Amino acid sequence: MDFDSFDMSEIEQAKREYAEEAEARWGGTEAYQESARRTSRYDKAEWAKIQAGSNEIMASFITAMASGPSGEAAQRAVEAWRAHIGRYFYPCGTEMLRGLGEMYISDERFTRNLDRLGEGLAAFMHESIQCYCARREAP
Repeated sequence: MDFDSFDMSEIEQAKREYAEEAEARWGGTEAYQESARRTSRYDKAEWAKIQAGSNEIMASFITAMASGPSGEAAQRAVEAWRAHIGRYFYPCGTEMLRGLGEMYISDERFTRNLDRLGEGLAAFMHESIQCYCARREAP
């Protein structure tokens, strides 16, 4: 597993490349504004901590692939990912999380980036997120 693809230089490059697109798509949303507010205050040490947490969660997803998207390991990884996003970027309820999962498979840039860590990771995360959300939204 090579988590170097999630280093800050690539994140900064992506932020520059896609800043206009992101603002056009989500700039008016509370989540976008909250993320911009929070991330503007992070220093290099905080970003390193965030990245280390992301890497750990991605490793958990890859390990969980062996037991399937509805398995306990995958569901723990989804909860950790949801909490990580909520802690550092914006509130991440099931609707938001479900949308992120869809984006992981519908936007080839997300798919390509996730799949560099493990073949099929984007689809696995999508399926795991769908299971997680369905369980929480069930009556």
